Amino acid sequence: MHTQTTPWLPGALVGERYEVVRRLTAGGMGEVFEARDIKRDLPVALKRMLIDGGGGTLERERRLHEASVRMHREAIHTSRLGHPGIVNVLDLTYDLDATPVVVMELLHGVTLAEVIRYTTLPAHVACDWMAQVLDALAVAHASGVVHRDLKPENLFLIEDPAMPLGVRVKILDFGVAKQVSADGADPGSDDDASTSVTMANVFLGSFQYASPEQFDPTKRVSGRSDLYAVGVIFFRALTGRHPANSRALNDLMLRTLFGNIERSARPYRPDVPLWLDAALARALALDANDRFATAESMRDALLDGHRAARATPMPPPAAPPPASLAPASPPTPSRRVHLAALAALTLLAVCALGALLAR
Repeated sequence: MHTQTTPWLPGALVGERYEVVRRLTAGGMGEVFEARDIKRDLPVALKRMLIDGGGGTLERERRLHEASVRMHREAIHTSRLGHPGIVNVLDLTYDLDATPVVVMELLHGVTLAEVIRYTTLPAHVACDWMAQVLDALAVAHASGVVHRDLKPENLFLIEDPAMPLGVRVKILDFGVAKQVSADGADPGSDDDASTSVTMANVFLGSFQYASPEQFDPTKRVSGRSDLYAVGVIFFRALTGRHPANSRALNDLMLRTLFGNIERSARPYRPDVPLWLDAALARALALDANDRFATAESMRDALLDGHRAARATPMPPPAAPPPASLAPASPPTPSRRVHLAALAALTLLAVCALGALLAR
């Protein structure tokens, strides 16, 4: 991609307030930098989208507008949600080339994508982390915000001794979030025009984790769409596989649309409890009405099942069998010697008896 985004070097000043320290990460659409707020002397993170310079001035202006819409939406949604499981957005500013920049809290940790790239998670760990995600989604959905782009790359893990397993999960990137009314109905905003399918018919977000209704323009996206994405992430974290077992967009889209996916992790992870497997299958239901009604209900199902499993008493140890049924103890070395000698004497006696009978 030919980009005209102005490069940032250490020491560069953004928005006349934020001094760039170093680049933390970069992807196909954006970059994240560590910086310092010189007015408050605080570390922050700067996120900006990379603007493709191809297509002429009008095309670049359109992409700038689209980036600005996404950044504004992310800043507005996350700043008013105020949940510890959602990254805190502090400011929205602009670079010299008019590129919008989101200023966020600086996080130290790794994404879930980095953790599950080469391994799977224990069932209780995956349960705890997904319950945290659902707790944050419950607050977002109560405010009428549907994330629409949940994926392992947007779940950040930081060390937190206050959490049961010492890890807190934070949801990132509300750039393609959609505002719905309190009853879940679409308020008729222009979200889809700029954040679901662009003018070039490029699907924004991660189609690998999209719900069936996100591929169907006749269906309405709701909070249950996010629950489907949680189910896909959960399945992959447990098994290392995608439920549709496909990476091609067209094939995955068709499998998702028609429900031709796997919904049980037990064939790959027999240690996954039945109650957890049932919750996973419900989250991955083809019809949104067959999924959990809310993020709270799915979170409670995970936590209640986990607590019940931990509270189940272990069966008492089996009593020793009666002496008459107890297996004979293996012979000791001394007994082995005596038995060998006895066997040799018996063999000699048999041979002598045979010789006598022959005479």
